[in-house]
Amino acid sequence: MTGRLESIPFFVILIVVVSAIIIYFIFFLIDKYYVVLTKKGKEFYFIKSLSNKIMLIVWFIWFLCSVYYLLLFSPIITLIFLTGFYLFTKDFWVNIYSGILLILNGKIKKGDYIYFPELAIEGTVNKLMLLEIEMTNSDEELLYIPYGKVLNTIFVIKEKVSSYYLNEFEIRDNDFNTKLNEDIIKKVLLLCPWTVLSKRIEIDRIGGGYKIKTISFNKKMAVYQKEFMIRELQKI
Repeated sequence: MTGRLESIPFFVILIVVVSAIIIYFIFFLIDKYYVVLTKKGKEFYFIKSLSNKIMLIVWFIWFLCSVYYLLLFSPIITLIFLTGFYLFTKDFWVNIYSGILLILNGKIKKGDYIYFPELAIEGTVNKLMLLEIEMTNSDEELLYIPYGKVLNTIFVIKEKVSSYYLNEFEIRDNDFNTKLNEDIIKKVLLLCPWTVLSKRIEIDRIGGGYKIKTISFNKKMAVYQKEFMIRELQKI
């Protein structure tokens, strides 16, 4: 009878379920109201980080206690519980595993200037946290990117420069097989690793082509930017 739910006393199931609900709502209220009310300044990030650490410890203790008491009465039900718990918290474990891989491989480290083309995000890595990377963009805004997202997307580690380069050039319609428009050109520029995403892109129609003004990180990268754009447009 160790594989049946009836073998577990009702009060054990009740304690496991009710305690989980209470823990969830306590941290939900903290995150929803208290943390949000202090969302400006360093205090917000300190409170949020502290809240996440406490939440992790509390859930870990809850998990160990739940497994212990369920295992005393029904190993099979405990296995089902563990499977359900993993599926419910899968994103958490994916971020943990991805973070371990990234840190051990040394691919990303504090101080790196990183660009994520698919996420349209770039900035300097401040620190590698438990579940995510903390970055600062050019507007001094803090960004948090989960490790799971980082591991499954393309990123470019750049050399940060203090000044930008205005890249102006023209392209001709007859150099490409497809009919170009501003949306297509802008989409390719945004995917380019050497485009400064926080700066304005200007695309003007001229006779037989387009005049483009965009910002690159330096003069050398401006050449790469133009070559990248022409190469990608020719593939379309």
